[in-house]
Amino acid sequence: MEFFTKKLMAQQIILENFHNGGLASTSYQLSPNTLFRAAGFDMQSEPGILKTSLLLDTDLASPDAKVNKIIFASDGYAYIFGDSQYIRKRDTAGTYTQPYTTAGWTGNIMNAIEFNGYIYFCNATNLYRYQMGAANWDSISSFASFAVGNTSYHPMYVFLDQLYIGDGRYVHNVDETNTYNSAVFDAKTPNVITSIISNGYSLLMGTTKTSQNISSVNLYEWDMVSPNFCNVVYTVNEPIVNGMFYNGDNVLVSAGYQGSLYQISGIRLQKIEQLTFDTSSTWGYATRGIIIKPNSFFEKDNIGHFGISYDKGGGNIEYGIYSFGNGRANMPVIVSNPYMLSDATMTQPVITACAYCQSTNTMLVAWYNAQTSDINIDRLAAGGYRQQDWKIQTGWITNFSEQGKEIKLTIPYRKCASVFVSTGTLTAKNGSSYSFDLVKDTDRNCFFTTVRPDSIDSFYITFEWSTTGLNTDGLEIEKLIIDIL
Repeated sequence: MEFFTKKLMAQQIILENFHNGGLASTSYQLSPNTLFRAAGFDMQSEPGILKTSLLLDTDLASPDAKVNKIIFASDGYAYIFGDSQYIRKRDTAGTYTQPYTTAGWTGNIMNAIEFNGYIYFCNATNLYRYQMGAANWDSISSFASFAVGNTSYHPMYVFLDQLYIGDGRYVHNVDETNTYNSAVFDAKTPNVITSIISNGYSLLMGTTKTSQNISSVNLYEWDMVSPNFCNVVYTVNEPIVNGMFYNGDNVLVSAGYQGSLYQISGIRLQKIEQLTFDTSSTWGYATRGIIIKPNSFFEKDNIGHFGISYDKGGGNIEYGIYSFGNGRANMPVIVSNPYMLSDATMTQPVITACAYCQSTNTMLVAWYNAQTSDINIDRLAAGGYRQQDWKIQTGWITNFSEQGKEIKLTIPYRKCASVFVSTGTLTAKNGSSYSFDLVKDTDRNCFFTTVRPDSIDSFYITFEWSTTGLNTDGLEIEKLIIDIL
């Protein structure tokens, strides 16, 4: 902890330049450039400044079904697909309409993609398609039947004028003539294909297994020629590959239920990041977990984004949209949590589908509440409005002098909307907590306060800001200064 300086029993800790460290992979404050939490903050667009992200606001409250997929199509519309035959068409003004009178399809729509003049979509057992430009979606019937009919995963991916669709152990495809070809690849029982992406010359296929007590799964690299041969089979020491996304030229792999991120290295996957979700040193692998849904991955500003959702157990977890990448050339690759859902107080959200359109700067995020089953679709707010509620939390800080009983907190800022209310809590290792209000000094452009705990050796600090009104200024923080006196 080289950034701790000690003088006559006093310590000063300065946390800054979070674009170099992002969110920490441990619950202890081991670096001056990391934070344990920074929910709703943009860490990358302006190096040296930690600022609130644009607001995620409700776009469609209480849709008629759980949403499973969102796509932005070449006709300028977004299409939303979900359970119970649900399809909606969204225009650029945010108006949702039902594009059909009578559905020719049945069941829950699990996935969809645009390919070769059509939008292909599927339920568990059948593939359907809508021809772009047609008046409506009526008179659509099954285009093809799946060999397995998997009820959990049907990944879709377009590469080299071919559409590939996962279905249990098989990959099917639709070629450039829009001809369906069944079982062009067989991963063999008990493998179930969960995700598909390209590394530029082959297809990568992540899997899980139908068996119980899964300790490892495979990731296949396939040349798209032989139905029974792979270039390489990688081992992933997790029970599932959730999905894959890009960081520059590298394919990154999300696997398991504790936020593990991997990169291909030799014949195995090397873990390069572990998302940290609890202040306890014991995560509780058997009883607690998060999940990243396969259709919640998207790319924005050349950075991979994905939705972190509730799976089981709970804990000190910030759900929402996370990212992993670097915003500028030659900058470190970091984890951040730039977007909070419109209901920031929800304890069990499940983010089921996300999509982003760069040309219109439109981001849509579909989620439901696992406690109440309430459903919502959020959008990136127009008008440049910034996040209204956000949180910063340090990791555990070790107090080298147990005599210290006064802690001064100073937060210099560059910009701060006038409508914010600022509070915080200091939590000691013995479980005691000390609430405080932050005083805003508009002359010196900083927040400050002093906390006087009874006795302290290790602690972490949580800062929370909130506002009831929309604002475009947000909060732009330069650093956090902690003086232990």
